[in-house]
Amino acid sequence: MGETQGSSSGDIFTPPVVVRPPTRGPRPYRRVEIYGRAVGKAFDAADVAEFIRRAGVEEPNLSDPDLVGWRGGDQTVWSAEESAAEHGEMPGDGEPAEPEDPQAPQAPHAPQAPQTPDAPEAPQAPQAPEDESAAAS
Repeated sequence: MGETQGSSSGDIFTPPVVVRPPTRGPRPYRRVEIYGRAVGKAFDAADVAEFIRRAGVEEPNLSDPDLVGWRGGDQTVWSAEESAAEHGEMPGDGEPAEPEDPQAPQAPHAPQAPQTPDAPEAPQAPQAPEDESAAAS
C-alpha cells in the first residue's frame, strides 16, 4: 500500500492554495501555488486573494484552512523576520531571496518594470577589402 505524504505537522490534507514562507531581502514576498502550480509572488494578502479570484473563487476566505495553507506564518506575516519570530527561529531562517526573474508572474497590482527597447547594435568596423591576388587564385 502506498504512503500518503503529509506536511511536517502530520496532516495529510493539502489545501488547493499554498502560500509559501516569506523570502528574505529588501522587498520580501511569498510564493503562491494553486493545486501545486506556482501562480506568482504575493506582496500582501490582497495579492493572494487576487490570485485565488483569478482561479475562479469570487470571494476567497483567506482564513479558511480548507482553501488556503499558510506556510511560515499566517496572512499577517510578510517578512522572514516576522516568520522567524512567530516560529521561535533565528532571524534569517526564512526562504532565501531569489534573483528577480522578469518572466515570473508578479502580484496582480505590483508595478511592473518599464519595458525599454533594445539598445541599437553598435556599428561594425568596415572590413578591409580582400586581397585581389588571393581572390584571383
